[in-house]
Amino acid sequence: MWGLSGFGRFFIIQVASMSDTPSSRPKPFKLYVLLIFFTAVLSAVLTYFLAVPELHRSLVSLGEAEEQLKISEKNIQSLNAEKILLEQQSTIIRGANNRLLETENEYQSEIAQISSELAFYRRLAGAGGKLEGLTINKFMLQQTASERVAHFKLTLTQNLQKARTINGDIHILVRGTLANQPGLLNWQSLHPENTQLPKFSFKYFQQVEGYLTLPQDFIPESVEITLKPEKKSRVQASFSWQDIISSKP
Repeated sequence: MWGLSGFGRFFIIQVASMSDTPSSRPKPFKLYVLLIFFTAVLSAVLTYFLAVPELHRSLVSLGEAEEQLKISEKNIQSLNAEKILLEQQSTIIRGANNRLLETENEYQSEIAQISSELAFYRRLAGAGGKLEGLTINKFMLQQTASERVAHFKLTLTQNLQKARTINGDIHILVRGTLANQPGLLNWQSLHPENTQLPKFSFKYFQQVEGYLTLPQDFIPESVEITLKPEKKSRVQASFSWQDIISSKP
C-alpha cells in the first residue's frame, strides 16, 4: 500500500517539476510581449516630447488670435461710434444748410418783393423822370383746386402827378390750342357766369381780381390784356402763361 501510494506521489511531483522547467516555457512569446510593451512606451514618450511643444505653440497662437479678435472688436466698436457721430454731425450740418437756404430764399423773396414795391412807387411818383400814364404794372395767375380755373390779379398804376381819376374797361384774351388747333378765348368764353367786362376806376393805382375758366382740353399759351380808358389811348400787354402761373398761394 505504501509503495503504490508513495510511488504515485513521487510520479506526480516529478511531472509537475518537469513542467516548470525553463525549457518547457515559450520564450518567443515573452519576447513578443516585451517588444510590444517597449514599443508602446517608446511611442508614448515620443508622442509626449513631440506633441507637447506643438500643443503649446497652438495654445499660444490661439491666445494671440483671441487677443487680436478682442482688439478687432474694440476697433469695430470705435469705428461704429465714429460712424454714428459722423452721421449725426452730417444730419446737423444738412439741417443747418437747409435752414440757411430757406432763410436765404426768404430774404431773396423779401428783397424781390421790396424791389418790386419800390419800383411800383417810383413809377407812381415819376422818380425815373418819365411821367407815365395808365400802366399795367403786374398780372399774375394762381392755380386753384380745379385745373381749368385760375385766379388772376391785375395791378394798374398811374403817375401821381396826373392826379385824375381814370375809368375804362379791361379786355382779357387767352391764346392757346384746342385739339391741335389754334384757339382764342375772349372774356365771355373765360367767364361764362358773368359776361360783363371787368372795369377799372382809380386815381393812383388799383388791383383787379377775378377768375378765368378754361374749356376742357384747352392748352393756354399766353394772355393779352387791353385797357380801354375813356377818352384816352388803349394800353396793351402780353404775358406768357407759364411765366405768370403759380401753384403757390
